[in-house]
Amino acid sequence: MFLLLVGTLNVYSQHVVTGKVIDEQGPLIGASVTVKDAAVPTGTVTDAEGKYSIKVPNSKTILVYSYIGYVDKAEAVGKRTVVNVTLEEDSKMLDDVVVIGYGTQAKSHLTGSISKLEGEKLINVPVSDVTTALQGAMTGLTVSNETSEVGVTPSIRVRGTGSISADSEPLVIIDGFPVSGGLSSINAADVKSIEILKDAASAAIYGSRAANGVIMVTTKSGTPDKPKYSFKFYQGFKYAYQLHDMMTSSEWLGLLEEEAALGGPKVPSAARGAAYLESQMGTTDWQKEGLRDMAGITNVQMSVSGGRKETKYFISAAYTKDQGVMLNNSLDKLNFRTKVDTKLSKIATVGVNISGTYSKTERPKNNFIDFYRTPSFLPVYHNAYSTDLTGYTGFARGSHFNNIMTPTAVDADGNPLLDADGNRVLEKSSPFSSANNNPASVMTNTFRWSETMQGLASMYLTLDLCKGLQFKTSNGLNVRFAPSYYYANKDATKDKEASRATYSSALYIDLLSENTLSYHLDFGKNKDHSLDALLGYTVEKTRNQRVAMAATGFATDDIHTLNAATVYELASEGNGNTAGTGTFRYPDVVLESYLGRVNYSYLGRYLLSTSLRLDRSSLFSKGTVMPGSLPYHWVGA
Repeated sequence: MFLLLVGTLNVYSQHVVTGKVIDEQGPLIGASVTVKDAAVPTGTVTDAEGKYSIKVPNSKTILVYSYIGYVDKAEAVGKRTVVNVTLEEDSKMLDDVVVIGYGTQAKSHLTGSISKLEGEKLINVPVSDVTTALQGAMTGLTVSNETSEVGVTPSIRVRGTGSISADSEPLVIIDGFPVSGGLSSINAADVKSIEILKDAASAAIYGSRAANGVIMVTTKSGTPDKPKYSFKFYQGFKYAYQLHDMMTSSEWLGLLEEEAALGGPKVPSAARGAAYLESQMGTTDWQKEGLRDMAGITNVQMSVSGGRKETKYFISAAYTKDQGVMLNNSLDKLNFRTKVDTKLSKIATVGVNISGTYSKTERPKNNFIDFYRTPSFLPVYHNAYSTDLTGYTGFARGSHFNNIMTPTAVDADGNPLLDADGNRVLEKSSPFSSANNNPASVMTNTFRWSETMQGLASMYLTLDLCKGLQFKTSNGLNVRFAPSYYYANKDATKDKEASRATYSSALYIDLLSENTLSYHLDFGKNKDHSLDALLGYTVEKTRNQRVAMAATGFATDDIHTLNAATVYELASEGNGNTAGTGTFRYPDVVLESYLGRVNYSYLGRYLLSTSLRLDRSSLFSKGTVMPGSLPYHWVGA
């Protein structure tokens, strides 16, 4: 009776609330209406007339009304069944300034799709790469880890993959400078804001290079104040909280025997041999053999900023040491940045931005899949039993157990075969006939590392020619040198394999000059009209070259230098093989561009945006000009 009464009271207290959500102009379509602090998320959205209907649990319920660009509003329901709400525009959000191509613009005047993330939200994320910190942080941005190894930049996509075979990585621009290699070169603590140009309208100013979207990073600058010192340190730990649920060799045999008893195929001798060896030598958890019990990450950040009215500065440095959960995987990275802005006169301002990055990454030769697919009967090292059985010592290998004799023979019905003395009859089996070394052996006998040294320096000059008219020239240099090295001991991955070493170094040089003329004008009786115009000319030259060496025949594995080798493999340009020894110089690429943009606003509600870009590239045939897109939008309230 008591339970029935309680249930009746709960049903009675629930009721439906209806209403309308509007602003000063009329109904808001798609406004969100949610129950605050609900145990199970409950909510709805308004229809084309701004109306909604929602079931609330009791009279103490508070409904939260929200809409992009408006201030959230909370209403206590009480005994009401109709709740009408008027939302007010979030002036702070609309007046927020976002970075667009070659300039800035108020968010309220945007016609394209742009997302913005403040840099402060990245500082407390314990990762060694800014790209990883962006996971789930911005709409329209997909960040996916293609491997669990540290030092490998995740894949990043803006509004999905744009091509099956071509590159789908977005264009990354740091302080106005296009940077290859993604966001790995920047320190998260240096980031002031990140803007994502997601559609054709917002990214058109960068031409075809922006086909996959644009990620624009603005770094911090100094403020006209007393010096501010900042020091941050964190230490973290990580481990594999869950491993694959794998069967042991004995459990696998039991499953096969159950299947055979139900009329399935006969159990192969290899499965019986593996289970028998496991009973004699014990079980090896190969997943744990490839992982650290506990990996660590350390980050140290230091910065100083300040200045006076005429000169502002920002100086920072950071060090990151990140261990991968897998063995033989680590990252050491050092960043520094110096940024100075000086006002030379009433019309001239000059600025210098210099940054550098050094990173060293160690990566394992084999993937984690090599560990968990290795059968559990196989030991890492031969023990007394396996040595007596196979005659081998050291690292165990599947092929060492080929054609062994085990007391596991069965008759046609799967019953154990016994000899006259009642002992199990021997049978020949090859439990794991792989010629490859076990993954722990491969990891121990291979060495793989890479380094990246990157420096980016730029300098700008702005001249305020007259009211609303500004000229800006920006010139910069981006240099990246990336050597990598690999060495494999004799018989590192399989028998009769010679020791082998490879070395390669890639040099990338990018020179950029950008020159723009911008104009802003407010006109009309009440300044109802606003016009922003931009003209620009840019020229960029990039150079790529690579040196590689591949050698074998080392007299000893104690000396890994390439001059100790006796055989050098030459690259063959005829068939496109560039894995051997050789020097590769690719033609310089020059990109010359003309660009323009006009933004017009009437009453802050009706907007027109038009962009044009023309590119001339050395990759095109002589005289060819590739036009950029010409998008425009007319948006009215």
